[in-house]
Amino acid sequence: MVIPSILLSQASASFSAGVFHHKYKNINLHQKEEDAKITFFIIDLGIPAIILAVFISHGLSTLSQRWMRKQNL
Repeated sequence: MVIPSILLSQASASFSAGVFHHKYKNINLHQKEEDAKITFFIIDLGIPAIILAVFISHGLSTLSQRWMRKQNL
């Protein structure tokens, strides 16, 4: 269960970094700005990718544990 935890913690850290960059005016995330369009495009692709990665890593972990029990390892 380490990999899903790392993926979710990195996603939350990235989100908070974006909030602080906007707060300190390193980027402008108002809807009509180019920075916002790029950021929201990446977010739209990133959120489903993170969710899919968590499910895949959890599924592979479960599958390998079942295989190891079957092999008596």
